Amino acid sequence: MDRFAAASPDVRGCVIFGAEGVLAATGSPQRWADAGPALLDSADAAAGKPATHAHVATEEGEVFVVRSGDLAMVTVAARFTLASLMFADMRAALRLARQHAAPAPATAEAA
Repeated sequence: MDRFAAASPDVRGCVIFGAEGVLAATGSPQRWADAGPALLDSADAAAGKPATHAHVATEEGEVFVVRSGDLAMVTVAARFTLASLMFADMRAALRLARQHAAPAPATAEAA
């Protein structure tokens, strides 16, 4: 998470959620555990189904949500962050998280 946050000076914080809750986060995982699911639930309610992505902009900053399978990522960024780039970076981060979470493939034992 720190690498993702460091890649863009616009990122203020981010979290990846799995089925069991917070998998990785910048800052306090507990704060994310409280706020993140509420944001995901709100995006789902607005879409009428599980939202694959969402973007909320305010005067103070922007929030991005990306969902991929059983993983979801929430990123808080500075105002006027380029949404298309943020979504692409978040999807890449989720792919990387999925690769790290996947069990290593079995290898054939040498004879």
